[in-house]
Amino acid sequence: MHNKISVTRMFYLFFTLIMAVVYYHMSMRIEINSDMASGLLEAKDMVNGNILLNGWSLSTVPFYFTELIWYAIGIAVFGFSHKLSYAFSAIYLAILCVTMVSASENKKLGAALSFFFLGSPVVFLSQNLLTPVVHVGTYILSLGVFILIKRTVSAGCKKSILAAYIIMSILYFSDAMSMYLVFIPLIVTSGTYLLGMKIEKRWLHITAVSIASYLTSILIWKLFTRYGFTVPGLQETKFASTTAIWKNISDFFEGTFRLYSAYFFGLSPKAPGTAQVCLSFLALLIFFGLLVTRLVSFCKFRGQDLYLLTATFIMPVAFIVSDISVGLGSIRYIIPFFVFGAVFASSNDTFNRFNARTFLALLMVFLVSGALHIRETLQASTATDKYAQINKALVAAGATNGFAAYWDASSVSVYGNIQVAPVYSDGSRLVQFDWLSKKEWFDAENTFLIIENEQMKASAIKALGSPEKIINAGGREIYIWGKIIWAGR
Repeated sequence: MHNKISVTRMFYLFFTLIMAVVYYHMSMRIEINSDMASGLLEAKDMVNGNILLNGWSLSTVPFYFTELIWYAIGIAVFGFSHKLSYAFSAIYLAILCVTMVSASENKKLGAALSFFFLGSPVVFLSQNLLTPVVHVGTYILSLGVFILIKRTVSAGCKKSILAAYIIMSILYFSDAMSMYLVFIPLIVTSGTYLLGMKIEKRWLHITAVSIASYLTSILIWKLFTRYGFTVPGLQETKFASTTAIWKNISDFFEGTFRLYSAYFFGLSPKAPGTAQVCLSFLALLIFFGLLVTRLVSFCKFRGQDLYLLTATFIMPVAFIVSDISVGLGSIRYIIPFFVFGAVFASSNDTFNRFNARTFLALLMVFLVSGALHIRETLQASTATDKYAQINKALVAAGATNGFAAYWDASSVSVYGNIQVAPVYSDGSRLVQFDWLSKKEWFDAENTFLIIENEQMKASAIKALGSPEKIINAGGREIYIWGKIIWAGR
């Protein structure tokens, strides 16, 4: 039995490594952007000794322990390269799929659903999943906490409680989304037990540990914000208007169909590829059917089921009733629905409702559709090298420090030898953009500006005068001055 288990684990490890290689090639279809590149630049700065990221202005959340610290370890071991953005994304996705299967009660169903929903991304899903710093680390650690909670509740393992405390502390600090995926589900589960006049001590214990973790995360936050980075954040989230809610519902369903290449509306039944789209739509229908089946069996109450149910539906509800959605571009916020929904649906209660042949047929729908998704993505064009071209042209011109619009700045810097600070035009001058940037970039001996549009060009000439040299690379005009240039605050 020991030898059989070892062989099985070796097979799973080998299969995971193969999929990570496939994901690496899939991720290379995605154009590097400054959101992706800035994470690598932050990790590089950590390796160079700036552990707390002093002087950095980040975004809405730090992602410090969920992603950045692991990127830093990778850079310390393998050295810095822009290709790490693809490698990290591939490894993270492979780990996420493995964690989903580990968290699932029925491993066969969990593997099939994990493969379809996360393990075989089409290009649109890849853009929301196979890129650095997009909550994937948060999903992994949140599922890890769920696994530890199950062990704690079933066996009262003290080591699991300690591990859960540590992970929740760094998770709550690193990404506010974890509050929706871990903290609130715990509160809902324990609260439901109490409302039913049933004291479940182990659920209360882990909830108390979660509250302690949240308090610890506040202390960590105070340490970092005092000696390290700042987080500009966004405006406070509000409830959506009634008109916006209907649009959010529409975006939710359309986004779901497009994430899984199941948007058949407007297609001709005879057109090439329509059958594949319809198969994906069928897989989605089956999944929603599995969720309904799982809900029907919910009468047999278990705390872990309520926990998963809350974690599954909380982000879609937030997406629909709040103003976080700005169209299909925000569809990444509903990905937890499929992460936790797949685990929720993959229970033995669901499995036992089907005979062997029906279950095999369901699995084949998910596996075949997922395999077609992988083929579709691998056949897509690889990303252009326009930012590499800009970087190379600047190095050849001897210009090493300068400015650019946000989406061009770190995208050029990540190729090395160049440091570009993000700026924007207010109509008359260039202004520093304190978002995923470091203060010292703006104080460097900057001499060039990568032109994004006519407004930026006009503002630059008005504020800085005519450039000494103009070069073209990667579809951009680049103005180079024979003096140090500055951007206002």
